[in-house]
Amino acid sequence: MISEEATKLLEAVHDYASTLTAPGAVALGWFFGRRKANAEAGKLETEGEATKLDAITRHMEKLIDGYEKRIDDLTAEVVSLRAEIVALRRALDKI
Repeated sequence: MISEEATKLLEAVHDYASTLTAPGAVALGWFFGRRKANAEAGKLETEGEATKLDAITRHMEKLIDGYEKRIDDLTAEVVSLRAEIVALRRALDKI
């Protein structure tokens, strides 16, 4: 998952870790800690946006399902009323 360059950098850091002085180790730890924190923050932000989009999508799907059911109901009612009109016209024609 990490790039080849990152792997090489980590190997180089591991090779020279024993020769670091205390301030160098602190600086290196701070640098990698900051990168890790930034990466985690980016990941959390992305996951948060995905969660928001999922919630919005579910809400919209519920609305659409409700509208589709209502359309089906109204379509059935229109078909029924048309049949009733045809029956009433036939009854009037007989009179």
